[in-house]
Amino acid sequence: MLLRMYVRWAEQQNYSVLMIDEAAADEGGIKSATLEITGVFAYGKLKGEHGVHRLVRLSPFNAESRKPALPKSKLCPR
Repeated sequence: MLLRMYVRWAEQQNYSVLMIDEAAADEGGIKSATLEITGVFAYGKLKGEHGVHRLVRLSPFNAESRKPALPKSKLCPR
């Protein structure tokens, strides 16, 4: 979910996005991904995204349960 958000945002800003690495999780989904986003002021606009994000999703196995996910994003200038 977070990966898709970053890719769509970069495309809307007319930045180029290169998927460097992607590792699948054991039970489905993505365990980790590495992107290279290049464009004018890309680092300045993304540096506030560094850290842990809290995402809440509905569980596909239990309709009454909401499962939190805590993905971490790191940002490295090039």
